[in-house]
Parts: sequence; C-alpha cells; structure tokens
Amino acid sequence: MKRRILVIAIAGALVAGALALWFALRSETSSAHVVNPAQPGAPAAVTTPRRAQIVRDDDRKGTLRLEGQVIDETGSPAGGATVVIDTRPARVATTEDDGTFVFDELLGRSYELVATRGEHAAGPVTTRLSDATGPIVMRLERGATVEVIVTAAQQPVESAHVELYGAVDRQATTDANGRVKLTGLPGGPVRISATTAGHARASTWAVISGGSQTIQLALERGSSVSGRVLDPDARPVANAVVRYSGVSDWGQTAGENITTGPDGVFRVDALQAGSFRFTAHHANHAPGISEVVTHDGVASRTGIEIRLARGAAIEGRVVDVAGVAVPWARIRAAEEVAGFAFQRTRETTADASGQFRIDALPRMRIDIVAATDLATSALMKVDLAGGDRSIELALAQNGVIAGVVVRKSGEPVEGAQVYAALEGADDVSSHLLDNNLALADSSGAFAFHGLSAGRYQLRAKPPGTQHDAFVLAADETHASVGDTAVRIVVPIGGSIKGKVAFADGRAPTTFAIDLGGWDSSIPVSTRDGTFEVASIPPRSYRFTVRGLGFTERALPAVEIVANTTVDLGTIIVEPGRSVSGRVVDTAGRPVVGATVSAGPLLWGTGSKTSTPAAFGGPPGASLVKDATTDGNGEFTIVGVGRGKCHVVADHETRGRSSPITLPPTTGSTLDLVLVVASFGALGGTVTKGGKPAANIVVTAQSKTVAETMFSVLSGADGSYRFDKLAPDRYLVSAMLGQDPVRGISLHAESVTVGSGPAAKLDLAIANGDTTLVVTLTASKPVKLALIESLSGKHDARTHADLDRLGVGRDRGHATFAMSFDGKPTRITKLTAGTYTVCACPYPDEVGMLESEEYMVREGDNLPVFCKHVEIAAGQVEQSLQIEVQIPKHVPRPS
Repeated sequence: MKRRILVIAIAGALVAGALALWFALRSETSSAHVVNPAQPGAPAAVTTPRRAQIVRDDDRKGTLRLEGQVIDETGSPAGGATVVIDTRPARVATTEDDGTFVFDELLGRSYELVATRGEHAAGPVTTRLSDATGPIVMRLERGATVEVIVTAAQQPVESAHVELYGAVDRQATTDANGRVKLTGLPGGPVRISATTAGHARASTWAVISGGSQTIQLALERGSSVSGRVLDPDARPVANAVVRYSGVSDWGQTAGENITTGPDGVFRVDALQAGSFRFTAHHANHAPGISEVVTHDGVASRTGIEIRLARGAAIEGRVVDVAGVAVPWARIRAAEEVAGFAFQRTRETTADASGQFRIDALPRMRIDIVAATDLATSALMKVDLAGGDRSIELALAQNGVIAGVVVRKSGEPVEGAQVYAALEGADDVSSHLLDNNLALADSSGAFAFHGLSAGRYQLRAKPPGTQHDAFVLAADETHASVGDTAVRIVVPIGGSIKGKVAFADGRAPTTFAIDLGGWDSSIPVSTRDGTFEVASIPPRSYRFTVRGLGFTERALPAVEIVANTTVDLGTIIVEPGRSVSGRVVDTAGRPVVGATVSAGPLLWGTGSKTSTPAAFGGPPGASLVKDATTDGNGEFTIVGVGRGKCHVVADHETRGRSSPITLPPTTGSTLDLVLVVASFGALGGTVTKGGKPAANIVVTAQSKTVAETMFSVLSGADGSYRFDKLAPDRYLVSAMLGQDPVRGISLHAESVTVGSGPAAKLDLAIANGDTTLVVTLTASKPVKLALIESLSGKHDARTHADLDRLGVGRDRGHATFAMSFDGKPTRITKLTAGTYTVCACPYPDEVGMLESEEYMVREGDNLPVFCKHVEIAAGQVEQSLQIEVQIPKHVPRPS
C-alpha cells in the first residue's frame, strides 16, 4: 500500500495546499466588512463573499443592473434577507417584503452572491452578468452549524475571540466552557481562528456543508515578533500590508492584515513557535517576502526585514478579432509559478476605449488574459524582467455551450449552479479566465461563453444542495463547444435516516456518514445518535459510519430512490480494538500531554502528525484515532480498526517517536511503549530548470514505515522546511501537476534526518520535452485504470510490487495518471532514458467515486501490466501500447 498511499496523500495535500493559499490571500482582498452588531457573547455576522485569490482594483462604475429574489424553503418570498455581492468594495442589499433585491452600476463580469436570514443561507451562487441576464433566484435553506471549542493547556478558554471566514464571515466569543456555536452558514471552505490575551492565534480550515460539525482549536503561548518593510532603496514604507504564514505548519496563519506605521514597522503581539514567511504588499511596489523566520515562541524576535521589490507595469488595449477596441473588459494577471495555480492574481477593468494598466507587478513572467461576458483572449505570457510592457489582448475565443437544467419530468431547475471543466484544461488559464460557472434562469436555461475549443464535463448543483459530494455522486454530462441544446437532468434525491448506538444503548454524538468515495463524508452532530441525510442522488451506495471512539461500520448496499426515505434502523457500532501504553523520553521518564495517533495512514504537516482540524485528507487518514497522555504518560485509544495500524507519539517540545506498526488483529494492544526523541528538521530549495520553483508540494515519506508522511509547500524563493520530523530516513518528493486524474509527476531524493541541526536537501525538477502516449488494450474497453511510470528498468506483477519498488528507491522520477474508457493517457515532459510504465486496471464495477477506497482496500492484490520503454533524446512524442486483463471485482465486506 506504500506507493499508492503516497499518490492518495498527495491528492489530499493538493486540497490542503489550495485552501492554505486561498485563505492566505483572502484577507488581502478585504476592503470592507459588513458587521451586524450582536449581543455580548453572541455571533456577529460579518458578510463579505470574495474570490480569495483575486486582488481587484476598485470597480469602475458600470451600466448594468442585477435583479433577483430570495425565497424561503417553501418557495415564499423572503423579506429582510441580507444579500452580499462580491463587488470591490463589497456591496450589501436587504430584500424587500417580496424578497426582491437590486444592484445597480455593475460591470459585465461574473459576480458571486450570498444571502442569509437568521439560521438560513443561500449560495454562494455565481452569475455572469450581461445585458441579457435575467433576475436570479436564491433559495434559503437551513444553514450549517459549526461549534468551535477553544482550549489552552487542555483547559477550556472563556471569552476567546473566534472568527470564521468563508462565503460569509462570523465573529463570536466563547462561553465558560470554551464553546461557541456559529449558525446559518452556507457550504464551502472556511478558515476558523481563535485568539485570547497572551496566546498566539490558532487557525484551521474546514469544508462545511449542511448539518453540524465541531472544530477544536488549541491555543499556544507565543512571544512578540516585529520588523520593518522597506522599499527597493531601503527606505521605510508606511501603510504596507503584512501577513505571515507557516512554512512548516500551514495551519499557522495571520487572521488579519497587519499595517505598517510611518516608520515601516509592523508587530505581531504573540506568535507561536515555528517557521514563518512574512509577506508585504503595497500599491506602489511589487510584493516582498522575508527569509524564512524560525521563531521559538518564547523570546521576542525583532529585526525582520521585508524588502519590497521594484515593480513593473503591463498596459495595453483589449480588442476584438477585427482589431476594434472593446470597452469594460476584465483583465487578470498572475505571476507564473511551477506549482499550484493559486497564486496572487491581479484584476482590473479596461476603460471605455479598451485601455488598461496594471502596476506594481513582480519583474518576472506573467500570465495575463482578458474577458467579457461573450469572449475571452488566449493566455499570453509576458516577461517583465526588463520592465514595463505594452501589449494587445485579442478576444478571439468565443466558443459557446448552452442548454437547460431539468428534472426527469422536464421541470426546469431554476437557480441551479452549472460547472464546466475542460477535459485536459491548463489549470492556470482556467483559473484566470474564471468562465466555468453559469446560473440557470427561470426556464432552467444556462450558457457558457468565451470557451476555448474542446470537450467539457458539465455538472449541475440544484439550489439548496447541502453537500458537494451529492454533485459528484450524480452523473456528469459531456458537451463540446458549439453544443447549444445540452440537457442536464438533475435527479430528485432520496433520503436515509437511522441511529448510531453502542450495544449498551449509549450513542456517539459526532460521527460521519461516508458515501463511499473521495471527499464524500457527511458530518453529523446529534444528541442521541439519530441522523437524517436528504437529497442523495439515486443510485446504489455502500455507506460507512466513522467516528471517534468506535470502529468504522460498513453497511450493506443501499438503493436510494427519488422521493423515498430509507430507514437504516439502529446501526450498532463497537468500541473495537484499543491500543494503550506509555510515552516516555529517551531517559525513560513519562511524557505528559503527548498526542498519540493510531491509524492505517499518518499524514501531517511539517510540524504535526496530523493536518489542520476537519481535513479528512486521503481515505486512510480519516481513520486515525488519537489520545493525549495523562500525568503518568499513559494513554488509551479506542476504536482502532482491525487492519494494520501505525502508532506514533508527538509532543510539542520534547519530540516525536518513531512509528510502530501493529499487525492486523481483532484483539487489543496493551503496554505499548513509545519513546520520543528530540526532533530533527529538514530544509532546502526546489528548483525547476535552475530557477526557484514556487508552490510545489514537497512530501517526506518515512522509509521505515511508508504509511507515515508529511507535506509542505515551497515558497516564492523555492525554499521549503519541515520543522519537526522524527529521526529517520525519508524519501522526499517534489510534485508537479495539480490533478491526479490528469497526471502528476514526482521527483524524489532520499535523506537521513537526525535529532538536532536541520538536514539539507535541494530538489531539482528536470523536465524533458517528450510526451509518451500510453494506450491500453483488452478484450473490452478498460473503464478505469491507473497508469504509473518509474525511471529505470523494473519488474512488477502486482501493485504491491510497485509499492516496494517505489519506496525502496533512493531517487528518481515517477508519474501517476488515470485512464478513462480506454482513452490514451499522456505522460508529459519526460527526459531521455529508460522507464518502466505499468497499467493497473480496476474492475468494471469500480468507478471514479469508489476508486480511492478500492485501491486502499484491495490494491495489494491488483495485477499490474508493465513494459519497458526507452525515451530517445529530442523525441517530441512516442507511443506505447500495453495489453491488460481486467481483474474480478472483490466486494467490500460488511
């Protein structure tokens, strides 16, 4: 399971890294908050929906009007609702008695809207505004509830200030038990933070959906940090905006903007121990970033310097295909990065003559596009190394896909959010163009404009859908540019209800219902174990119940039928296998307050053995259980699964144990002794083509227990750092690509990390010019297969063989991609040399939704079919055909 777990874990790291970047940039765009005063201790609504990664100039005054109506769950008008639109600055409207609202003087671009009233919410929905846009309808549904528990030194913190940032924002104060409930929240990603005097800010991320969930935040003591922001000539810069982010622990982020004084000085009153980057932005200069700052959290740290860079400008004109100037076009520009396309993006609007200018850009290669509501330009790369540039952007892409969203009966689904994804799309261009969302009108009609040629995958999310997992569970629709009669049929869902309980009648109060696929857990918070989940798309499911304190329970197949509720009855769960023992240091002394984690996969940040709270991560990570050692250093973990289990102990200051692997068993493990040793650290630089590579996921995988791994993200200078690793030997991989479905590549080296001074390992990503096109042949089309390659000549018959080869190597290049419906798979940017390419087909019964779970469960025995191939220097494209046999399906045991 070792090698495929790395693939799955990195997919989780992609999600985590994307959210980290999303929120790191989000507050920078905040020019206005709309705060509704609340009673002391009660939540205060702070509503500012924003596209986090977009840093916009203030909007020009437009000529368009957006009208809409907010309705309640019964379809009646919802008067008195608050509607927020993501203009720059954000604007707010209150609905009339008939539920209507209006925003005037808008531009022809996409807008995101959220509506709230009491404990109900609608959206976020995105609509592309034009002269032809009709009124939009937003349907209120009961919003999600998040209970936040704040502790310090394992004790509840009263009067802690809690902030939630997402599609809507909330602020609140904890009660005497360190708890506060935030209600009426729309679904989507959120960042939650807490502060109190004398402690550093604690932050985490979550993806919330309908229902209730609980988030725990542990505050740590911290000490002050201060520094100065200087311009390129070393002069102090006033009113610069400073933010910090964790380098090793990406859960550590600033919750607010820090503004420099007249002398350019900034200060953070309390910052916990860790390594950080401080970034500064100012309207007159390109951004600046500090060196990595390692802080002990005890002594005050001064003298941090952020030097703003000398910026450059792109100016020019937007024209149509005939060369005629286009007024009011939207222009977006972002620096070119090697990794995630979630970098800081600038946006401005052309004037009435099509002219535009974006100042204070970094002097590097910039990706830039222009768009209107009907057409877009191709992505242009502009090199600003030599200073300002003047360009012309031609709106030559005018592809259209249009159609209707309906129920099976033909009834239109008004207000459905429609998503379009270009198969094989370049992530940078799709991120910048932002033309992949449309909103169905009162007749169910939708349209996408300005599309590049190609085939698209379409999905629709009806209004009121509480869980994005339901959108993924429904069948997708495919369409090509030029198709204007597309019909997306949205099924009417069914429901399940039941109760989760122990044999003695006790009931867990928090757990999750898993639909059986990637990112498909539905959180449940209940007083008596009862639950009900509605709007599940009709099909067959194998639900699984997971939670702390009991072993996961897989249920028999359940057929969901439209407008029907399936009563699952009382689901009896067992406390299951327990693991207990002691945690000691190298001198045999008990370690109090250590966190002990046990599970089939341990995946963490560069500082912790877990990822930020509420990140489910890869399938194995969601099964991790943990406990805290008592005054004698003793612990007991209940509900550990029957399979192979890895156990590790971690203490904030005293160190980490080497992982111990426990074999599969139904019995409990007693008297386990975990010895924590002083932390080691690892740092280095990632380069691509000899230049620093930013936003690259770097993963350190233990070569002792390969199911233990940790991920961080490289900075703008290519640097990365793991603050806290157990002494061990690691396979360290730098990853290119952002989607395991479209293909990712790993460039790996090995390193030994010991206690004490940080080990150093630089990673060089070598990209070649050759694309290998892999085609699978079998007695019938292969519905789904994993295609993997390893540098060198190897032999493997099962995926377990591939696992051993992958983790056993000390260095090399590997790629992973998926093949669908027998279509060729392209492995790109290969250098000359020998490669082993293997295909691992799934059984016909396994679709994409179930592929992660099936690979974790049955991957050891899946057959692989491999061929050796020699990539010749200078070859642009080579072809490889692999004959495979589709394996038989192994059902999941109940």
